[in-house]
Amino acid sequence: MSEVKKESVKERAKKELNIAEVAAKRLSYRSRTSQELKMYLEEKGFEEELINETIQEFKDIGYLDDERFAKDYFRYAAEKGWAKARTVRELRRKGIPQEMAESAHEEYLEEFGETDEEAAVNIARKMLKPDMLDERGRLIEKYKARVARRLFNYGYSTSQIYSAINQAVSELTEE
Repeated sequence: MSEVKKESVKERAKKELNIAEVAAKRLSYRSRTSQELKMYLEEKGFEEELINETIQEFKDIGYLDDERFAKDYFRYAAEKGWAKARTVRELRRKGIPQEMAESAHEEYLEEFGETDEEAAVNIARKMLKPDMLDERGRLIEKYKARVARRLFNYGYSTSQIYSAINQAVSELTEE
């Protein structure tokens, strides 16, 4: 009987070592959220109790940090030109709670200060060229639609989109 118990302890230790290796390897490629790692380990067939223990250990030693992930993700999203709404939606999909995402956004604003409205105008400015205006200085519809689609895909609201386009066109006609 004790021989069977020893074997199960050895097997458990082997599984714990294996799950830690699998989890560490997964995190070595790029940062992940706790939920992303949990789903991955579940797909690999590890037991839920072992997964939860491993995730907690990784959190305790700093390998997993959902708050840090959310803050870094806002920087990443801003580089791509994404609006807050899209970034929060993506974070929620990755298992970050709404409150944590909102807090990360507030910290991002304190550090970098660029609002969605400013970011949308900057994107519109980069996309618009003088030859996209007609003879009366109005933006040709197909170009307006192109800019609007891009901003919409980045998660900006309709009012932000048209405000940004109008401001960028106004600046372009002043030049």
